[in-house]
Amino acid sequence: MSGSEKCIRSCITCRRKDVRPFCPLMSELPVARVEPAIPFGHVGLDFAGPLHVQDEDRDVRKVYICLFTCMVTRAVHIEIVVDLTTTSFLAAFRRFVARRGTQVVTRCLQVCVRSETL
Repeated sequence: MSGSEKCIRSCITCRRKDVRPFCPLMSELPVARVEPAIPFGHVGLDFAGPLHVQDEDRDVRKVYICLFTCMVTRAVHIEIVVDLTTTSFLAAFRRFVARRGTQVVTRCLQVCVRSETL
């Protein structure tokens, strides 16, 4: 390495001018995200919560959010469920299908594990 190269590498101004932009490696998007489709034809599914809500009797109880996300338009459909049982999920899923129609693909974004099972 010559003296001029050392000088250029140690010069902060020169190093800032010679910087290349960062180009992150990106994987290909899933086909469901890039092909035209009807809204909520490809759906992502997730749960959120618990949320503490108060009913008319002033009783505080836990509820959860069942979140359906359209993978094409990124639109969101929210259903409230009272617990994390299969029965509650299936009721929320039936309400979703009744309102939005049947979908082609449903992808669960996260596995829900109850703390009692750990």
